Amino acid sequence: MSLTKIITRTFSTTITRHRIIKIQDQEDFNQQVLNSKEPVVIDFFATWCGPCKMLLPRVEKIIEEHKGEIHLAKVDIDDNAEIAMEYGVSTNLDSDYRVII
Repeated sequence: MSLTKIITRTFSTTITRHRIIKIQDQEDFNQQVLNSKEPVVIDFFATWCGPCKMLLPRVEKIIEEHKGEIHLAKVDIDDNAEIAMEYGVSTNLDSDYRVII
């Protein structure tokens, strides 16, 4: 005698309409950010940066709230120092005491 057990599972999925782009190099930055048809928020970060890690969930939430209207490009300043320098990004506090990564 064979018993067949049928298991039914309901899966719920959501479609994420925003893109988070990890920039690899200058060419990638030009293509994904500068030539983008949609607005792009650039997150200059470092893997060792505590404030960067704390701010990321807030930035991602803001991007998500705009439902695909804007995208997030993440630029690791250690891997892409030239891009960071081009935009005046440093690892110091500026004169207004804002953290500049």
